Amino acid sequence: MFTPSILDMAHEAFISMDAAGRILEWNRAAELTFGYARSEAVGRQLADTIIPERLRDAHRAGLARYLSTGESVILDARTELTALHRDGHEFPIEATISCLNPVPNGGRRDGATFHAFAHDISDRKLTEQVLRAMQAVTQAMARADTAHLALSALLAELGQNMDWDVGAYWMVERDGTLDMAARWAAPRIDASEFVKAGGRWRLAPGTGLPGEAVRRGAAVWLRELSPDSGSPGAQPAALTGLPSAICVPVPRDLRIVGVVEFFCSALRVSDAAIAGALATVGSQVGELLGIVEDRAALMKSLETLALTDQLTGLPNRRAWEEGLDRELSRAAREAHPVCVAVIDLDEFKRYNDDRGHLAGDALLTATAIAWRKELRGADLLARYGGEEFAAVIPAWPLETALAIVERLREATPAGQTCSAGVARWDGSESALELFGRADAALYAAKQSGRNRTVSAD
Repeated sequence: MFTPSILDMAHEAFISMDAAGRILEWNRAAELTFGYARSEAVGRQLADTIIPERLRDAHRAGLARYLSTGESVILDARTELTALHRDGHEFPIEATISCLNPVPNGGRRDGATFHAFAHDISDRKLTEQVLRAMQAVTQAMARADTAHLALSALLAELGQNMDWDVGAYWMVERDGTLDMAARWAAPRIDASEFVKAGGRWRLAPGTGLPGEAVRRGAAVWLRELSPDSGSPGAQPAALTGLPSAICVPVPRDLRIVGVVEFFCSALRVSDAAIAGALATVGSQVGELLGIVEDRAALMKSLETLALTDQLTGLPNRRAWEEGLDRELSRAAREAHPVCVAVIDLDEFKRYNDDRGHLAGDALLTATAIAWRKELRGADLLARYGGEEFAAVIPAWPLETALAIVERLREATPAGQTCSAGVARWDGSESALELFGRADAALYAAKQSGRNRTVSAD
């Protein structure tokens, strides 16, 4: 039989329990692991001492089953279990449980005693949890096309991997204001209170739990969130049954750019290791968000380049065709007119030959600037190719469109002239057919002496 002095030398917690579930022995390591002194623990029901309330019925049922049948799934095996500390927080342990005197005289097990060696594996589980979370966040954000999708994905992955129930991401603006940019809730949680309150969630600098995290530059953990704490999530959290909360700043380039906030349905005691792990993940999130935002900006830049004429800065032929399709669809819905003009600089080849290609490029650029000034914001002017330009003039009748094109011709710089063809959409023809009629009118203007506008209608 173990003696207390020998047991107190053990590095693992030692607990002995009788068949009635009462604690018989409790060593020094058990005092450190679970928070109860030996004098407090011996004689107490083990279930009421170190087993979370939600698991106690299962513990008692398992003990009763073993005493009546001898069947057990945890005896004589290394098992991972969830334990309860005296201060109320839960933590993972690894335990080996054995039974002495399993079948006393008469086949009864009422005299059985159970012994367990156990140790806290929080650090190991936390390391595993953090690695899983970091991997999941990296993968989720790599798949996201936009920063908003990336934020939603990271909240879901972090929440699921680190056992939180509701999460939010706060974006820190340049003036210190915090705006909620994304929100997440575990499927088992009714987050309707958060959804209803979400429209009001814009925080002045330093306000609430997120503002405090920014001010400190470190994680802020509340075991019991008071409804009047000043944090915007406090009231809906109380109504939802989420007492514990943590906010972790997200740094990037030596500046806090966001805050990750989580709420939990169980009381979670402030744990420096978990806060540190989330801070590590927060730093990774900041870097990944930067990559996502840079990638989105690059894609937008590439898209702009793909739709822009590099010489004049006007939309190119592809952008003009897409714009014309949009305008015809809108005109069909709203029943308003659309006119198309095709405009060509007269004798441009001779201008190029006489003055050189640099002068020709300068004329094209100056023409684009001059003509753009004569059009409304709703009008679309594009360089169609070479010295040929095309314009979509929506919502004006043909007579007005002809007058606008005449203004363009008069604004042609460097003393040059141009010819134009204008066509009004008939309400059913395709974009290609409409452009073809305007182009035919331009050809007629060229054939009849240039420096004029011809209407296809």
